[in-house]
Amino acid sequence: MEKNKVRTYLLYAIGEILLVVFGILIALQVNNWNEERKLLIEEERVLLSLRTEISQSITQLEERTNTEKRVTETIKTILTGGSPLDSLLAHPAVDSLMWGPIWMTVTEVPVLQTYSDLKSSGNISIIQNHRIRDGLSDLQFGLNNLDRQQKDLLTVQQLRIDGIAIDRIDFVTLLAATRFKELPGGADNDYRTLFNDRSIRNALGAKLSLMETALDIREQINASCRTLLEAIDEELKK
Repeated sequence: MEKNKVRTYLLYAIGEILLVVFGILIALQVNNWNEERKLLIEEERVLLSLRTEISQSITQLEERTNTEKRVTETIKTILTGGSPLDSLLAHPAVDSLMWGPIWMTVTEVPVLQTYSDLKSSGNISIIQNHRIRDGLSDLQFGLNNLDRQQKDLLTVQQLRIDGIAIDRIDFVTLLAATRFKELPGGADNDYRTLFNDRSIRNALGAKLSLMETALDIREQINASCRTLLEAIDEELKK
């Protein structure tokens, strides 16, 4: 009888222990499931935010690309000379057309704030899809490259073009033809003499080279953005 009691107690104790262990395991599993669910929800939020920023970046890139293409074509016409330049200088809106080559410099570069926040906080691993993570890294590299190119372009504009142009043209005329239509306008600008100056031609040549490189980088970034959008859309559908 004593042995039967001991056996009963042992079986009871073992049963109690197993129940406790199973309870702990179930609790841990539920907790893990809840944590994974939270991570999935946060990942989805991050991907949606990235999708919005990348879409906005594409729009910005295309707008800047169209603007820069018009400016580069005008600079090419100026440097080519001959009849193309004659037609340009005879255009009724010549002062408006000269704004880009002489004064305008595009410096804006898209910013992926969500990606920057993830990197700075060390939470980039929340994006589990390696294709997306690698694509974001490549995209950021391209944006950094574009930023350096734009800074070089700004340096050329400020140090080599602005000083020459300010001394040789009437900026009130340019402003009246572009941004401030209410201005009466200044003196007529002698662009032909200006563009015959070797210093301004060399400066415009440097600007053209940098802008063409920037355009190539923008096209590459645009393609990277579209590839990333496809990967994000695929991931969000899962």
